[in-house]
Amino acid sequence: MNSSYEQALAYSSQEDGPEARAFAEECWRELGCEGLPPGVDYFLLDAGMQAGKVSAVSWLRLSVQMEPSGPPDQTVLGLSWLLSAREIIHAIEVLRRRRAKADPLWPSFSSAMSNRITRAKGRALKMVQVYA
Repeated sequence: MNSSYEQALAYSSQEDGPEARAFAEECWRELGCEGLPPGVDYFLLDAGMQAGKVSAVSWLRLSVQMEPSGPPDQTVLGLSWLLSAREIIHAIEVLRRRRAKADPLWPSFSSAMSNRITRAKGRALKMVQVYA
């Protein structure tokens, strides 16, 4: 595996604890993170672990200007390398926050959720710089 993978799993362990590593590895594979640019891979992994894999894939597809339904196929993965990683991360962030705010329980967990998204975005943007 590449160093972006190891860094993403390390960040995931910081966020969700080491016991979540098996789930993180499963999400990594199912979301197609191996084929994504560094930073985008981690941010999508965090989104998938927090909001669900189906939502995360939809957000990735929307962020590369494709229809939201469908798998993380080669077209999506290829487009993710042609577009700015920062822009993709920002687009996914907007969609994550929109979904979180639409949840009826938002008032009770808004601070924790908002902080998690902010931390994940900061880590993802660091990865964009380090692995670019």
